[in-house]
Amino acid sequence: MYHTMDNEIALELIKEWVKPGYPPLGIPFGWQQPEETDYITVGDLYLAFSGEYTIQDLLFTNKGYYYAPILELAVKLDTAKQVIRLARELEVKDLRNDKLEFTGIYSSENPAVELAELEQNEIILYRLSLLCLNTMTEGHNLAIEYLEYAAETHVPKDSISWGLYEGDNDYLGEIVELITSDNHLPFSFYDNHPHFDVERSLNPDPEVLDWVIGIEEDYQENYTRDLIMEIFPDYDITWEYERGEILYWIAWIIGWLKEEFHSGNLTFSKDNIEGLSPALTSWIVYINSQLELPL
Repeated sequence: MYHTMDNEIALELIKEWVKPGYPPLGIPFGWQQPEETDYITVGDLYLAFSGEYTIQDLLFTNKGYYYAPILELAVKLDTAKQVIRLARELEVKDLRNDKLEFTGIYSSENPAVELAELEQNEIILYRLSLLCLNTMTEGHNLAIEYLEYAAETHVPKDSISWGLYEGDNDYLGEIVELITSDNHLPFSFYDNHPHFDVERSLNPDPEVLDWVIGIEEDYQENYTRDLIMEIFPDYDITWEYERGEILYWIAWIIGWLKEEFHSGNLTFSKDNIEGLSPALTSWIVYINSQLELPL
């Protein structure tokens, strides 16, 4: 027996699943919707780097001038000792003059920032990302893009530890990881160009998209129903391009939820309806009563 889900019920589900504490719709892997005061995990960072440095360059910072340097140890003493040991294993004889060539791609896994550091529209996109994460859909792919974008734009590069992701020498990667773990970044990485594109990444159900666009056009003309504020009541998004990104993603999620429910991949138990909205509660009770009817 096939049952259908309408757009309004799908909206009620989204409202519920973006609340703090809810896991993604896919495999959780420890992710969950954050509280407003939480630190959040964003995407992995990957940066290409190429340059030559002495061990002195890596361990000291110059507090003076070019012609009158005043060198000061920029890392912990224990860190410095470990770096020097690795340098000796690389057969560096002169710590002040012998240069090491650092070339490769470096990464930092699962850096974190405060949710409050994000703009309102970014927080909404972050919650939509978590909702779709690990669903193995185009929504999942966009979520990965957005989480990496959030990392690129909000994580200070000198506040995280970097390790060699791809390159020729594990010792150099270990040196980078040691010195950056002390919040010391003596060289410049070539930054990636963070980017995500909601409309190019998703293909929402055309009928659902038309429904969402119709409500939005009426909102823009008459200030009537605000779909975004219905789901995220604490945020007032006014810029049209920001609203457009959010609503396009919501339209995709609505269509995907309807398809998953129709195919039987998404089910609901009437034993877990406490605290849900009246509309959602009534619908779950109804569909379960239909399933219990004799064929």
